[in-house]
Amino acid sequence: MAHQLQETNRLVDVDAQLVRLLYRNLPTGFAVNLVIASLLVWQLYTHVTHTPLLAWYAAVVLVSSYRLWNYWRFNRQHPEDRDIKRWCFSFMVGTLASAVIWGATPWVLGPFKDVFTPMFIAFALGGLMVGAAAVLGGVLRIYISYTLLIMGPMMLWFMVQPGDWVLGMGLMLIVAMLAMMVNGLVYRRVLRDSIQLSNDLMTAKAMAEQANQAKAQFLSRMSHELRTPVSSILGYAQLVQEQHVRGSQNRGYLDQIVDSTDHLLALIDDLLDLSRIETRNIKLKYETVDAYALLQRCHEQLQPIASQRCVLLGLEARHANLSVRADLSRLELILLSVIANACLLLRGGGRLQLGIELAESQTLRFYVQDLGERIAQDEHQQVFIGRHRLEGEDSTVDQLGLGAMLSHQLIELMGGQLGVSVAGEVAPKFYVQLPLCQSAKGESATHNNIPSSALAETH
Repeated sequence: MAHQLQETNRLVDVDAQLVRLLYRNLPTGFAVNLVIASLLVWQLYTHVTHTPLLAWYAAVVLVSSYRLWNYWRFNRQHPEDRDIKRWCFSFMVGTLASAVIWGATPWVLGPFKDVFTPMFIAFALGGLMVGAAAVLGGVLRIYISYTLLIMGPMMLWFMVQPGDWVLGMGLMLIVAMLAMMVNGLVYRRVLRDSIQLSNDLMTAKAMAEQANQAKAQFLSRMSHELRTPVSSILGYAQLVQEQHVRGSQNRGYLDQIVDSTDHLLALIDDLLDLSRIETRNIKLKYETVDAYALLQRCHEQLQPIASQRCVLLGLEARHANLSVRADLSRLELILLSVIANACLLLRGGGRLQLGIELAESQTLRFYVQDLGERIAQDEHQQVFIGRHRLEGEDSTVDQLGLGAMLSHQLIELMGGQLGVSVAGEVAPKFYVQLPLCQSAKGESATHNNIPSSALAETH
């Protein structure tokens, strides 16, 4: 199911999305770097030596151009998540090269003739650091490295200058840098939470769509299945109305009417179960269930179907004294559906073994083993879906109702699961797994908080 959600909604990898945000913000960083660098050149042109100033400005333009070219390549190639680490490294190279040039500013342009010049440079670098929190904060290692490379040399420059005021300025820059790092951490957390929330919303949307699709499929099949017993009831009722029909024939027709009515009521009950699950309010009547006795009863009920399909249906008598806590009527319907589907899928006959085995974590498995391995692997999941007539066959097998369509939800609510195990040369086993009984105390339980996965896995 998780794979289906991934394919349907393309859930976003958080780290990859943060790198994409870096590239999305890169033009803004490019413009800010050029504007601040141009302002510095304009303000400092008459205060510092021209040659190092122009060389420094050329280096800023060159590195910014490389970063802009990298941005163009990224947008052109639209890299997949698996390639995002390489692009993150490329972004880091350009960003840290820019940080080195900015951090070297007071060392390259000094010594200064007045106090105004280093203060102005410190102000400009502080502005870059503030802007970096919003542009680079998504990827913490890049933001911290960028901040240290910009402000570290500036702080060191103030520390080595004579006078008390420069020492105080250096300490103030340290405090400002630490504050901005904290700000970057907060911004990163907000970004990650926002992306994760988007993923959660997409997952919820996909699950809702799957639930709606499952409901539509259920109702479509229900519409078809309801016509069968209704048509049977109507047909036999009309025959009984014929006065010239013999009494023995009337008796047989009435039996058919009763059977079809029972089938119709079972279908209606299944529809009500689906409605209760959707409203998260389905009541399960838990009781202590003798596992072997239940499986033996299912074996007896399905012998006619197995015989009709030329299927040898065996029953293994091990673990005959174990019990589970479950809703007996619904568990029996699920087992009947699984066994009957396995019989239907054995075209041309075969061998099925019914049994009980202990599983991990104090659980018990009812299993149906295909000893002849006649059920194709691509048909394994059909064992667990609602009974239906096989395509291209005019099956006369009595239907068990559509309650089995709710098997996955109901078994999950009982604390169990459905599955198939295929290990090496061992014949495949289709199982219904439930916790072992821990007490003999009877109870009823109303489920008002059904797991969302139960709704999304309706077949």
